[in-house]
Amino acid sequence: MTDEFPKNRDSFAVEAPSINDVRPKTSGIYFLFDRKNAKGYVGSSVDVKRRLKEHLSGKGDAYLSRAIRKHGRDNFHGYLIELCERELLLEREAFWMERLPTQYNLIPLIENGRKRYTEEHKRRLTAHFKGKPLSSEHKEKIRAALKGKSFSKERRLNISEAKKGKAPWNKGIPRSRWKRRDG
Repeated sequence: MTDEFPKNRDSFAVEAPSINDVRPKTSGIYFLFDRKNAKGYVGSSVDVKRRLKEHLSGKGDAYLSRAIRKHGRDNFHGYLIELCERELLLEREAFWMERLPTQYNLIPLIENGRKRYTEEHKRRLTAHFKGKPLSSEHKEKIRAALKGKSFSKERRLNISEAKKGKAPWNKGIPRSRWKRRDG
């Protein structure tokens, strides 16, 4: 069992306070270290202490949660790596992901403050969510985000091509049974 904080990219040393010493609502970058196999997870949050408690209780990243269940919660130790403002969280997370062992991070690339998924990951996400119904709350969030936006000509052509050969949503439904859309 490895009890020390890692010393280079595969075992990197840094003076980092324990997560137990962090005050609630602290924004920053954290490192969750598996002492049993020297693997780690780098994350960012506007409330690091709450986020780490979520990870350790089995919520969040499925791969990391399975590892916590397998190796035991006591084998994982949380560290606060850096305090930073909300606007810099993803940029600083990327910085630390390059310098620490991040075998539990499944999305390793971050560009311009946004996570970049590999094509394989995109395919798996699509397969996972395809056909699952959205809650009315989720639909409302999507509607609000799209309100007032117009699509480019290229985007409209892509939508048109995707819909060709498919029956319209109201095919076979009498007009009197159509639901009215407000707004």
